[in-house]
Amino acid sequence: MLYISSDHAGFDLKNRIIKVCQKRSIEIEDLTPDYNEKDDYPDAAQNLAQRLKTRNEKDNDLGIAVCGSGQGICMALNRFSWVRAGLIEDTGTSAEVRKHNHANAICFPGSYSEKVFSDMDIEEIVENFLNTEKEMIDRRVRRVNKMTELGNNCKG
Repeated sequence: MLYISSDHAGFDLKNRIIKVCQKRSIEIEDLTPDYNEKDDYPDAAQNLAQRLKTRNEKDNDLGIAVCGSGQGICMALNRFSWVRAGLIEDTGTSAEVRKHNHANAICFPGSYSEKVFSDMDIEEIVENFLNTEKEMIDRRVRRVNKMTELGNNCKG
């Protein structure tokens, strides 16, 4: 399952991503279906992180998050030790974060960004993310394990 969550500044792009996914018959669940101009990206991130934690027993569930810059929601997601989220800047980034960093979430910049994604860009980004296998070579696994350790051991 692919989950998607956004704050108000990412709401329009989130809805575009959903439409692109639906056209491609990609199963997607919208965790923030209603617009709320007073919402906060940490809450949208927490909704997605909790869904990934409770549903990710077989490592099949992935997430997409959108906020104004993409940065805030990405930072919030990465506060959860089981989430590895990367900010997407172009069509190649989504494959790289999945392959090299074993990302289970990608983040898009929304309305505060000058970056404009076409529907074709969105389609390629999502397809790359969903269809790229995690590279299980020693150095990739070692680095991902170190990231997990950091998340488990950081107490402030």
